[in-house]
Amino acid sequence: MQVDGQRGVLAFSQYVIHHNMKKLLFLPILLLGLAAAIAQPTITSSTKIKFQEGDNTWTATVAALQAAMGAGSGSVTSIDVSGGTTGLSTTGGPVTTSGTITIAGTLDVDNGGTGQTSYTNGQLLIGNSTGNTLTKATLTEGEGIDVTNGTGSITIAGEDASTTNKGIASFNTANFAVTAGDVTIKTDGVTATEIAANAVGAPELVATAVTAGSYTNADITVDADGRLTAAASGTVALGSEVSGTLPVGNGGTGLTAVGGNGTILGSDGTANLYLSPTITTSAAAIAFARNGSNLELNMPNADASNRGTVSTSTQTLAGAKTFSSLITGSAGVTSTAAAGAAALFATGVQGSSWVAETATTTLDETDNYVEIGTLSAAATFNLPACNATRNGWEYRFLKTGSDTNGATIDPNGSEAFHDGATTKTLYSQGMSAMCKCKWNGSSGSWFFQTF
Repeated sequence: MQVDGQRGVLAFSQYVIHHNMKKLLFLPILLLGLAAAIAQPTITSSTKIKFQEGDNTWTATVAALQAAMGAGSGSVTSIDVSGGTTGLSTTGGPVTTSGTITIAGTLDVDNGGTGQTSYTNGQLLIGNSTGNTLTKATLTEGEGIDVTNGTGSITIAGEDASTTNKGIASFNTANFAVTAGDVTIKTDGVTATEIAANAVGAPELVATAVTAGSYTNADITVDADGRLTAAASGTVALGSEVSGTLPVGNGGTGLTAVGGNGTILGSDGTANLYLSPTITTSAAAIAFARNGSNLELNMPNADASNRGTVSTSTQTLAGAKTFSSLITGSAGVTSTAAAGAAALFATGVQGSSWVAETATTTLDETDNYVEIGTLSAAATFNLPACNATRNGWEYRFLKTGSDTNGATIDPNGSEAFHDGATTKTLYSQGMSAMCKCKWNGSSGSWFFQTF
């Protein structure tokens, strides 16, 4: 049956539907096949294409797809490759349609290569500042170290040490202990027997090498700790077994005899000597000085020019002194005023001693303030002699008794008061008087004053 054009397709479809309804299911497939047989249309920029993204489906033109993809234009007609300054070269280019470009040569160091094409066993690449490149070299062995170069391997081995060759030495476990690299000698690890037999390779420690004076091998032994001792006593006696004098340069004194009782070891600037401590009292600064075999400590008596000691003789001490405790003068205290200071200045109350009298008495240096109590009869109070020693002495009197008996104050011997009176008498209670000795250089008299 021939089918011509669309009219024929329609007629054929009607025929199939009318005569063979059971085959209706295959009609769309047949229609598609027939449509393919018909000349297909040309795709243009306005041709629409179906798109789907997620649950969304739509159609767009080919022009819209080209715009979204950024379609460009142009063509490549020739391709070539260059090795530049890398040390590589290329062949086979340029390629115009198809072909192969081949790279050959050795990639240099500046571009990440090695610059080398061949090696021998054990060679390493080592940086070389000359030319900023890599140089082939092998490890060089030294004394006590062996280097073996193999195929793809380098073996470094240490040689055993000997008396003629440096190398690796091990410690005898019977003599030494090694912990974390710390080497220690075991207790009794090196014995006297090993030293004497030269077992540890130290001939300078062998007992036969110790020969001094009258000592022989039988006199000297070496204990388990390697110490030299005298065989008989176990020690070397300095007094009887060692002779000579240890000099100062070796920690000794350089002396061979003990100094005298109480002497001390000193120096004269050249050598040691024994000195006897002594004391001098020269009027100079306190100091030590060597005088022959004496070490003198100068302790002068203090005076107005030098510090020193307080002696039992008369002294003049310079400089202000402050006493924080009681000062007692058993033979009197004399003070001289200065232009800017009173002879005596008391900060606070002043005191003096007093004595109570009720009968005739003679006053002396122990009296000061005299209280005249109740008199049963007239009484006389005799003053001491007014002389150069007592010049300025004062006595004070106060009559406290209510009696009317006279209390007569009488200067010594032929002395009188300043007004020529030979006596002064106090009668009434509450009367007070003061007597003061005045020495004129040849004779004395008493001032008298009542209050």
